[in-house]
Amino acid sequence: MAQYEAFAAGLRDRLTPDLEAVVRYATLAANSHNTQPWRFQLEQHAIEIRPDLQRRTPVVDPDDHHLYVSLGCAAANLTLAAAATGRSGEASLTADGNGIRYDYLMGEAKAEPLVDAIPKRQSTRAEYDGRATPAADLAELERAAAIPGVSLALVTDRTRMKQVRDLVLAGNEDQMNDPAFMHELKEWIRFNPRSAAASGDGLFSAVSGSPVLPTSLGLKLAFINQPVEVARLRADLAAIVGETRRPDIVMRFGYGPALPFSPRRPVASVIA
Repeated sequence: MAQYEAFAAGLRDRLTPDLEAVVRYATLAANSHNTQPWRFQLEQHAIEIRPDLQRRTPVVDPDDHHLYVSLGCAAANLTLAAAATGRSGEASLTADGNGIRYDYLMGEAKAEPLVDAIPKRQSTRAEYDGRATPAADLAELERAAAIPGVSLALVTDRTRMKQVRDLVLAGNEDQMNDPAFMHELKEWIRFNPRSAAASGDGLFSAVSGSPVLPTSLGLKLAFINQPVEVARLRADLAAIVGETRRPDIVMRFGYGPALPFSPRRPVASVIA
């Protein structure tokens, strides 16, 4: 584990001005099964993020919904890291609609507190300590999610939390009883530090505690996406939070211990 922790720390080293460091920070984004389903194409004053379809998970994500959500997470990191290195710009869909393009111009570095949260982000499935999140922090989460086209539902009352929990358990049972799901899951599990560092991807068993996302508020987060991944449960989940659209992501949040960070592939292997 000491060698693995040194490897993981190196991936999260400080942001430097070079473009490869910006891509490295982009690859620290949350992504489904830690498949890292992205390729980066570097141009003069532009970076494109393209899907790596060889890293699909067709059983758990048959319509590539979370694959493209993962690209969006990488784009969010990229935008922050690029601006912090003097590459302020704008993200948009590529001309074919199949990727994300970030066009930028060189200028002054832009101070952005969230950049410091990028190397700390992880998904933590450890036990949380039960402390309530302060109302001011909940309000800050709502403010951050106030983006056109985005809906955030914060479930903090015990009744609805138990309803979501029941859907998570039902979805988990469906998945554990699906041989195809279990086969696909096992392909992405890394059972020891050596294999996790060698592959640079997948779900390292010591991390599951799977993904932990301490943000600038000091919260730990974890994806509990079973009610999104199991199609028959999506409508029930949407009804709990009063939505009609398809839910994208379910997270729990609170305060808990730090766990080992997940691996990432070398930057050179994700640049086309």
